Amino acid sequence: MDEFLRAQGTDNVLAVGDCAATGPVVPFTARREIKMGRVAAFNALALIRGYKLARWAERRPWLLLAALGRKASVASLYGIRFGGGLAWVLSRSLCLLTLPGLERNLRALVDWMLDVPFRNDIVVLAPQQTQKLGRAHYEVGDEIVREGEQGECAYLLVSGEVEVFRKVNGRTQPIGRLQRGECFGEIALLGNVPRIATVRCLTPVDVVVLPRDQLMTLAAGYRDLGNALKAKMAERLRPEGPLVTARETTESI
Repeated sequence: MDEFLRAQGTDNVLAVGDCAATGPVVPFTARREIKMGRVAAFNALALIRGYKLARWAERRPWLLLAALGRKASVASLYGIRFGGGLAWVLSRSLCLLTLPGLERNLRALVDWMLDVPFRNDIVVLAPQQTQKLGRAHYEVGDEIVREGEQGECAYLLVSGEVEVFRKVNGRTQPIGRLQRGECFGEIALLGNVPRIATVRCLTPVDVVVLPRDQLMTLAAGYRDLGNALKAKMAERLRPEGPLVTARETTESI
């Protein structure tokens, strides 16, 4: 790998994690993988949009932690190894830093504090099922979202092509087309406004469905994702953007 996490001999292939040979041998820690993922994600976007790439600097961590369970942890601080309560507190603190969102941090902190005087029950009587991202399929001519409706989901195109249009003064004005890898429907959720355009299938389409609560959790918990969604919304709504331009063009006819 080069200093930008690109595979040698390529311009647009990036690698992260245990398989990325970045030069010096360092322990594979969760904190390192998260930082590496952020740099790789930024560079992937930078390659698409022509931005300056961010450099990855491999550094040997000065603190290593391993949680063994039941308040037992081991640590190494500048080569000094120790365990016990201090190592457990440090390992739990590091876990908090990896959780997205303040709410999850507070929930985990309260749960861990209660775990000190009270042992967790082995049997869980009413486990809460983890929510999964839904998928949906649409045929040619189907309208996935309609202008003016209240939005409850955003969509990510997995395959197919859709057209985006809106009604202005009773006339249909095309805005553009979206293809695989693009998202739509997020403006109504982030802005808490009705749908501002209609999206109709030009081909058979498969999408990943992001409910409002999951999208807002991701946007709030992952700063880079939230900023990217807000930037995309601003791009579509800016004066020269496709949605505003479509409205002005129709009004001038």
